[in-house]
Amino acid sequence: MRALLIGVGGAGCRIVETLSRHDAKSGVKSVRSYVFDADRDLISRLSGIPAVNRTVLTPIDPVKAVNDKGADFDTGHLTSCFQDAGVDEIDAIFVCAWLGGRMAELVPEFVKQLSAAFPDPVFTILTLPGRNEGIKVSAHASETLEAIREITSTSLLFDNETWYTRITEDVSLAAEKDGVITKPKIEELYARLNEDLAARIGLLLRAGEILNTLTGMDLVAIGYAVEKLPTAWSSFMKKLRVEEYLWNEGHLRTSRIVELAKKAVYEEISVPCDLTSADKALILISGPSKELSMKGFQTVRKWIDRSIRGLEMRA
Repeated sequence: MRALLIGVGGAGCRIVETLSRHDAKSGVKSVRSYVFDADRDLISRLSGIPAVNRTVLTPIDPVKAVNDKGADFDTGHLTSCFQDAGVDEIDAIFVCAWLGGRMAELVPEFVKQLSAAFPDPVFTILTLPGRNEGIKVSAHASETLEAIREITSTSLLFDNETWYTRITEDVSLAAEKDGVITKPKIEELYARLNEDLAARIGLLLRAGEILNTLTGMDLVAIGYAVEKLPTAWSSFMKKLRVEEYLWNEGHLRTSRIVELAKKAVYEEISVPCDLTSADKALILISGPSKELSMKGFQTVRKWIDRSIRGLEMRA
């Protein structure tokens, strides 16, 4: 799928840069990226985005001393920024933002203008603030999310608090000072959080059925799990005992697929949710063909199909 990625605000810009880097590294090169923020220094540091695709938003009132709301910035000529060749060949548009920031207030306006200018569906990728970022930030995020839901059909959610908690369970990240063990602040892990988000979104962007699944879904959670495969040498040693190898490997491939699916749904989900409340589901399995299992895939498909509330299950 060819996607137009648009970052709004500092966090949204960094998310788009991370997604662009993942896309370039994969060799697919199926995304076009643009970023918008009022912070000129941050915009200048986004080396992963072409300079012509970086826009500094200017205040509507240049005399005003403090511009602490998204509405204080001019977005009147937004669509004029997307004039380079190839933009008209995209399949979908994704607007990325952190709901706790002032610039997230601009997302509904971005979605409105993009929907009017392009025939392609416009989705949003939104990160939720952590608890330690304050009650006011959380309240602002809730209000902003409701405003976004009124204007767009689908929002992909990533909960920073959930993933911050999971990451800091790694004791190697803790630091000891004066006998007290402290965890890194969530701000110190934004780059790691963005990498986790990009791994999930990047897989979706390469899926053929994703547009049909996302359309009209309101809020979307993404489960993602991986497992490192055995080395070629260990596989060679197992093959010396052919019959045992065939039996064990077939069973192993099946159980691997099932266990990874359970891990994706129950542990590695982008935002806490209840599987039985889902209206749609999409299953994606990737890896070397010799390591995949049709039996494992069918087991997972039947399990998901029976569990979700809706009737639409794609794979």
